[in-house]
Amino acid sequence: MNDAILTPEDQKEEVSLLYVMAVAAKVGYNIENPRRDRGRVDLTITAGGDMSPSIKLQLKARTNLRSIDGTYRFPLDVKTYDVFRKEQLIPHYLVVFDLPTDESEWIVIADDGLTLRKRAFWMDLKGMSATENKDNITVRIPEENRFDDVILRQLMDKAREPARRDS
Repeated sequence: MNDAILTPEDQKEEVSLLYVMAVAAKVGYNIENPRRDRGRVDLTITAGGDMSPSIKLQLKARTNLRSIDGTYRFPLDVKTYDVFRKEQLIPHYLVVFDLPTDESEWIVIADDGLTLRKRAFWMDLKGMSATENKDNITVRIPEENRFDDVILRQLMDKAREPARRDS
């Protein structure tokens, strides 16, 4: 019996959200989900300490991202691209979660723990050029832009810097 309510696309979104929530929990940051995704933002992560910085994320998921010449190519809708390429008071980042093709491997539950497979990558689109495209634009995410606890702390530190808006 298949009694699932979520579509495979919904499930991808939920798994990517779980991944980011786990990374944020590891470093002790708070996550807020907007009630409605009106500004192309899926969630906001807030840290404590000096200035209590926040970042906003748009989450995407795709099965088996492929690297070509050291970058992952991802088709992003132009509306999101245009919002995220503009200067924002709170930094905005794209996070793309790479999932295995086989849905049974997305989340593995075993006696010794729970595993989310595979990984996520982030991209700062601020300052990117406008596009003539109407629907999608392919963004190139460098392989080294893995989204993990180390980079999350670095993005928060960058959000604390007032000079960020001048860069």
